[in-house]
Amino acid sequence: MNFLPIILMVVALLCFVLAVLFIMKYKKTRTTRYIVLFFILLVLGIGIGLTGIRYTIPIRISQDVDDKLNTSGNDAPIIFTRDGNLYSVRLDGAAPVPLTNTGYNRVTYYLPQEAKLLFIRSKGASDVTGDVMSIDFATGQQTILLPASLLGSTGFLGFVNAALTPGDSKLITTEGNEAAGGGLLHTASPDGKNFSSSITGNIPAGWYAFNPNGTGLAFENHHTDVRATLLYNLVWDKTPVPLITSTDNDDNALQAGDFAWRPDGRAITFFGYTHLPMGGQKNAIYEVTTGGSVTSLYPTPGKWISGLHWLSANRLAFIAMPNNPNGGPGPNDTGTADYYVFNVPTGKLSLLMSSTYSQGEPQWSWNPNRTAFVFQKEWQGSLWVKELSTGAEKEIAGTEGVYPYRFTWGSDPFSGRH
Repeated sequence: MNFLPIILMVVALLCFVLAVLFIMKYKKTRTTRYIVLFFILLVLGIGIGLTGIRYTIPIRISQDVDDKLNTSGNDAPIIFTRDGNLYSVRLDGAAPVPLTNTGYNRVTYYLPQEAKLLFIRSKGASDVTGDVMSIDFATGQQTILLPASLLGSTGFLGFVNAALTPGDSKLITTEGNEAAGGGLLHTASPDGKNFSSSITGNIPAGWYAFNPNGTGLAFENHHTDVRATLLYNLVWDKTPVPLITSTDNDDNALQAGDFAWRPDGRAITFFGYTHLPMGGQKNAIYEVTTGGSVTSLYPTPGKWISGLHWLSANRLAFIAMPNNPNGGPGPNDTGTADYYVFNVPTGKLSLLMSSTYSQGEPQWSWNPNRTAFVFQKEWQGSLWVKELSTGAEKEIAGTEGVYPYRFTWGSDPFSGRH
């Protein structure tokens, strides 16, 4: 049970009671400080009371929510954020339906096949941490699974990301702070109970991806020098093992960018790059086994790769952009983004489409029987769906004054975006 709304309402009631006492004292004594205290307590009571009400309001806003959260069939709803709230939209042409109304919400994990939706609710638009929340697909009710206050130092520490292991056995969360973002990883039961100490020891973690075999996860770690991004393999209840390593100042060492597990769980595919030579000449898609053996899968000199996603055992989707024009690591944000599918056994590279929009990575459908994804054609633009088998494109959510962002058609548990 969440006691926070009750506590807030009790505090608000005490403020109102004290405000009444002070106004009565003012009427008797006409002392200025009593009227000042009255107004202060009145404003505090209203503010705290409204906050308590916010935590008790269910997310059900429309009877259409039942239909929009229905995950049966081949076209589960697409979830996106607009103006700080979560929305759901289908391919049937109906208008998007709001799922939250509190603001400052962002989706971190969505498994339509298991009717699971997790999001982080922050206190303000600029905050990166907050409470771990869930939505009940049957009732539309939102629940606080892990309050940020669990970490102490309210207002500074909180949760940055959250995800559920396939099969719904563990809730994985990333502890963070407003200054540095991501930090240590923790586990809890799916209902938020049994919160653990750090499972990564004192190693701070960034993005992580679950091993398809169910044995653990891989996570990235920014070394003491942020130029060195390493990959670790973590088997449940074991000490994390580094797979990609380097010293802080080795500009020739291989660094890891975006990553995803191979479907068979035997290796991690990742975008690798070095700081020298300049221009991204050693950029490539690599693989590293759980034993630490690294091989090049597909060279991409002069290109910056992101959005790695295995469509099947042999087909890898990714986005390629020109490397940073200044020669250092990173993409050219004004360059063309090319969306590819790479057939590993044959070496064939198929171009899906090109776009000048550099921020809206396509989000693939969770349904393995469909090769479709949701994307944006331009900066701060509408949401579109593209079906690869036919090439057909369809607009599903317009800007309507406030553009949609942070969209997902189902999380990929095995790629490093959690």
